[in-house]
Amino acid sequence: MIMTDQDHDGSHIKGLIINMIHAFWPSLLKVPGFVQIFKTPIVKVKHRQQEWVFYTMETYHQAMQQPPWPQAAKHKHYKGLGTSTPAEAKQYFKQMDKHVINMMWTDTDNDSIDMAFRKTRANDRRNWLSNMAPDAGYVDATNYTDFVNKELILFSQADNARSLPSIWDGLKESQRKVLWSAFKRNLTSEIRVAQLAGYVSEHAAYHHGEASLNGTIIGLAQDFVGSNNCALLYPAGQFGSRLQGGGDAASPRYVHTHLQPYTRDIFMKEDDVLLPSQL
Repeated sequence: MIMTDQDHDGSHIKGLIINMIHAFWPSLLKVPGFVQIFKTPIVKVKHRQQEWVFYTMETYHQAMQQPPWPQAAKHKHYKGLGTSTPAEAKQYFKQMDKHVINMMWTDTDNDSIDMAFRKTRANDRRNWLSNMAPDAGYVDATNYTDFVNKELILFSQADNARSLPSIWDGLKESQRKVLWSAFKRNLTSEIRVAQLAGYVSEHAAYHHGEASLNGTIIGLAQDFVGSNNCALLYPAGQFGSRLQGGGDAASPRYVHTHLQPYTRDIFMKEDDVLLPSQL
């Protein structure tokens, strides 16, 4: 039974485990129900005694278009398994039929797993990412082909969004959240990098580790040769040097930053309304 976080990174871990079994003990995948996946909520919306549970962000965003809950309802994002309380964990295990998915083998599964993980099939993965199934993220995968095409593909898309700068503004998702938060706070005076990371995490729906967020902020402020053409944040402290490619930056607790005077000339205030809220 595979029990991972319900987010896209959890889907990646599921895929890696399935790929390991496929590589070393492929016959085991053909045993009906040998591999089981335990799913947990990723978002819960509560209002008084009512509760709405979502197992994917796609179904949650779909419900947000016409919310069945009142405006005062509380939304809680379950980043990982550790977010659930002991009482919630007991509830999950009392309803095993609702949370356990038995994986079945089909004729196309061998090629699907091979395509997703073999290094030499990068072109196939490009075509795969360009033709995502319309119901990806909306249905539970009960075979390995559906898992690859309707769940693992969401991780690959999210990984590209996190890792590749956008053609629109040259920023990655985390960098855009930092900049948006700095504009919201009107960050013209110094603030500790660690403190800014906490502010971004709170106000910009950043659901990943704050350690990586600290690194993003430090990277935006680095101004040595080979780092940024224009550092969008000001490096008040030791933000690393060319000698170690920025790896010698001081701890986020010790360094401060704020918006560069020219940042608002690059990202004009009049354009703020053009950025969709879901980004």
